[in-house]
Amino acid sequence: MTTPVLGSETYGTFLDVDEQVRPWLQFTGLTSTDRNEALNLITDAVCTEVQRYLGRPIAPTTFGPADGIGKFDGSGSLNSGYILLPRVPVISVTSVIEYQGNNPVTLVEVDPSTGNTGGDGYQLEYRTGRITRVLGGIWNRPFYPGSNNVWITWVAGYNPIPRDIIWATLEWVAHVFRNTQQNNWQDPRGTSDIEDLGTSGLWVGVPNRVTAALDSYQRIGIR
Repeated sequence: MTTPVLGSETYGTFLDVDEQVRPWLQFTGLTSTDRNEALNLITDAVCTEVQRYLGRPIAPTTFGPADGIGKFDGSGSLNSGYILLPRVPVISVTSVIEYQGNNPVTLVEVDPSTGNTGGDGYQLEYRTGRITRVLGGIWNRPFYPGSNNVWITWVAGYNPIPRDIIWATLEWVAHVFRNTQQNNWQDPRGTSDIEDLGTSGLWVGVPNRVTAALDSYQRIGIR
């Protein structure tokens, strides 16, 4: 599991080179250290680029106060009873701490479906990352007012990772590998949609079949 570094967005690699990438490229006999290092580098880079393209983590990744995006303002104003986590989908929440002045209060998830109707806590919508402050199990209430006084640590990404994301990432890795490591590679069928590339924007050069598969997961506004 990856933990981002403060001030950066470090994404984890979610493909296994030996179990997934090499079989996809249909070779198992390469022993060159240089070529193996290149394959590992390409796989790491493409996994990062896929997650940047989507604007969301794919590999389970921990976010929290340590990386600068896990501190939120509490407020007593209208519509202040919820926080939207900036990295989704949420796999799990490790902790929610509400500082009430100098007093840190650990909040627990309130989930009536599991019989946990506790008193003071929160409810979580895992897909959107919306954390709602509740009291008495079902009543909304504001977070305690303050600046950066609500500290949340959570894991975002997919578990398991959707198979169409895995397929698109393998295709992207194969495209980069063929065009940088295999000299004079040509599609024997000639130019076709198989290797047609995007021609504009930040993601120029990415095969259209890859972006078409990934677009349904894309979240605009986070790079």
